[in-house]
Amino acid sequence: MKKNSFLLSIIGIVGITLIYFGNQSNAAQSDLTLFELAQVLHDENILIQEWSIHARENVEDLKTLHEVKAYTNEVKQTFSTWEWTVQDTAEQYEAVGVLRENGSMTESIKILSTPINDEVQTYLIYEANGADLEEKEQEKLGEKLEGRIVDIFRGNPRIFSCIIGDFSGKMSESMPLKMKELLTAFNAKEIEALKEEHFMSTSAYTPKFKESIRTNGEDMNLQIGLRKEGLGAKTTIVIGTPIITIEY
Repeated sequence: MKKNSFLLSIIGIVGITLIYFGNQSNAAQSDLTLFELAQVLHDENILIQEWSIHARENVEDLKTLHEVKAYTNEVKQTFSTWEWTVQDTAEQYEAVGVLRENGSMTESIKILSTPINDEVQTYLIYEANGADLEEKEQEKLGEKLEGRIVDIFRGNPRIFSCIIGDFSGKMSESMPLKMKELLTAFNAKEIEALKEEHFMSTSAYTPKFKESIRTNGEDMNLQIGLRKEGLGAKTTIVIGTPIITIEY
């Protein structure tokens, strides 16, 4: 129940912004903010458990389902070693390719197309997630992720980076104090927040990241959630830029 409440709190903050992101275009980031998030968490002695990258683009030049299927075949040929599944219904066309590498990282490409009036709206989505985010491996991983994004997308996708981590419940500081420390570490200003006994979530703005959206008349590009498992137990952190997209 606590877990569900925490997720609903995050969704409550970002529900409108998800719609905003789905309908905007922007220049792609020249570097991956994932590693900037990771560096701050390392500096704060937070153990990283999971990371994810989510990149998406509205493929506006595909006007018919026939064009979408032809495009899907091109992508499947380019990524022929991936495991592909296709679902084609009256409501939605979905093609998904998945690649798992020795349990260290999972990648997927999704082509989602929905009929709207006499045309279709199509999104191309790339997702990658894993557990290993050691500093010594970041350069190699960064090159791989950036290479994938260049290979997959036609234009400039919007990129979301998220990390899940935890720190020991033996730490004497409270969640509000830890949140304040994290905001300071990111040089971030709190925009809005939800605070309850066992969890809290904050939307903020930091000049560290180029991406931002408008919410309540202010820019935001960082979200942090903290959840306390119980007395003396660990505290879980989920953090994302520009917004949290990861579920756990």
